[in-house]
Amino acid sequence: MLLFALVLAAEALPSSQRQEMEPHPDGFAAHMARVHAKGWRLQPARPEKSALLRLVIAVKQSGVNELETTATEVSDPRSAGYGKYLTNDAVHAMVAPSRAASKAVRIWLEAHGVRGEQLTPNGDFVAATVNVSVAEALLATTYGIYTHTTGATATRVTSEYSLPSEVSGHVDFVSPTVSFFRPSAPSTNRPVAARDERPELVRVTPAELRALYSMNDSDVGKGGTANNTQAVASFIGQYYSAADLRAFWAKYPLPGGVSTPFADVPTTQPHSPVGTEAALDTQFISALGAGIPTQSWYTAGDQPGNPGSEPFVAWLTRLAGTSHAPDLFSISYGDEENGVTPSYAQRTNVEFMKAAARGVSLLAAAGDSGAGCSTTGYVPTFPASSPWITAVGGLEGPVTRGAASEVVWPSGGGGFSNYFARPAYQEAAAAAYLGTAGLPAQHLWNRTGSAFPDVAAHAKDFDVCTDGFFYPVAGTSAASPTVAGLFATLNQVRADHGRPKLGFLNPLIYQHAAAFNDITSGTIDYCDEPEAFPAAPGWDAASGMGSPNFAKLKEVVLNL
Repeated sequence: MLLFALVLAAEALPSSQRQEMEPHPDGFAAHMARVHAKGWRLQPARPEKSALLRLVIAVKQSGVNELETTATEVSDPRSAGYGKYLTNDAVHAMVAPSRAASKAVRIWLEAHGVRGEQLTPNGDFVAATVNVSVAEALLATTYGIYTHTTGATATRVTSEYSLPSEVSGHVDFVSPTVSFFRPSAPSTNRPVAARDERPELVRVTPAELRALYSMNDSDVGKGGTANNTQAVASFIGQYYSAADLRAFWAKYPLPGGVSTPFADVPTTQPHSPVGTEAALDTQFISALGAGIPTQSWYTAGDQPGNPGSEPFVAWLTRLAGTSHAPDLFSISYGDEENGVTPSYAQRTNVEFMKAAARGVSLLAAAGDSGAGCSTTGYVPTFPASSPWITAVGGLEGPVTRGAASEVVWPSGGGGFSNYFARPAYQEAAAAAYLGTAGLPAQHLWNRTGSAFPDVAAHAKDFDVCTDGFFYPVAGTSAASPTVAGLFATLNQVRADHGRPKLGFLNPLIYQHAAAFNDITSGTIDYCDEPEAFPAAPGWDAASGMGSPNFAKLKEVVLNL
């Protein structure tokens, strides 16, 4: 699958055991245990005490309820506040930690000779680069070296970490501690012979996708008229090649000679560009969001010469810390929801809310494992399960026959969250689906949870250039940049008419079901068997509201 793991615990204990903070002797509290992480093994060797770790402390925020109200108002087309987005400074003023919280964290760090660095304007994330010896003293823990079956390595705590009792109530989590990344290979359909350009392999092209979703050549944006930008987030060594991107544009030139400006954030690149995932993301978002300035946000994470860190946390803090964020992000990464603790998930959800209040659209792949596979029930995908993310599911079918031929891709992710309650904008659509006959046994999933995906798109056989050669690639991380590019173009339509960007997309999506191609055939898998959630008329947990119809959505966004 085309996903990586943002993992606090890959094979998690029940949430009650993971979330509750147990008392700890010697004045410590906030006891957080590391549970077994699939694929990772603790090695006998210990990290050098002088080895560096970049600790990130998520300081508890205030004003979260006010933030949620504001983010809802500016994102709801039926609200008088629609499109009246806040500046980054205003968002951070709203949720700034209390003085007591900031002071407690500062004193705690200074007692160990550590000076914290604010990563965000209000200091709700604080970083400190320290050696292993200091990190162990700060967190009352020990660090070890872990290796993954893929060969990846990580420095993480060996069992648990704890915070002093006077600090524990002011901190949501500290990283890197109990979190692991579980890199996975992309779901490529590459020929057996390397660099084989076999013409008989099915290949989906940008032009076919534009036609499939009712986007005409005249809709291709000329770009840059009103600060409209789109971006992809890349992690764990997944970096694009500029040469591959140029080769892709040469093979699939944009209509009317349009070009797509491209930039790196940050500008420092890894030594060697690698990664089919990054190639897929950059090539197809720039083809569907044609002419729109595009950014690649690369977050290194655990790389040689870089202090141990969690890439997703690093990306979140960079997003929160910049006043010039892109207007839209496509995120093709995620993992099992029970691979993160509830406190981590809820704090991350607030960060997504902050983006919504600023008018930043976040789209994420729904996963490539269907409803998941566990002996105890279905396994939702995180962060796609968040109610503040637009989750993109997967479809398949012959693109030459039009959207009416689309059916559910069995491996596409979908279901109901075990951590997040269902949001109001989704309630009516989900309630209708819950009355559908033939849903899976109730004990396998959470009937009241936030539902996903929200939309879906084609997810198979995308023609992607990697290392100078083209190969077919599959996954919902193909669907995500496709839908993201379409919505970035809709942002451009709005900008060209002097209207604000669309921001958080889900209220708009659920209020305008007729602007999507309803998918009524197919079922996503459970443990590789077709027995999980089926497609149905209207919203369903396999295809969301369906695939986008650009022509209808264009009319909608011009008449909001």
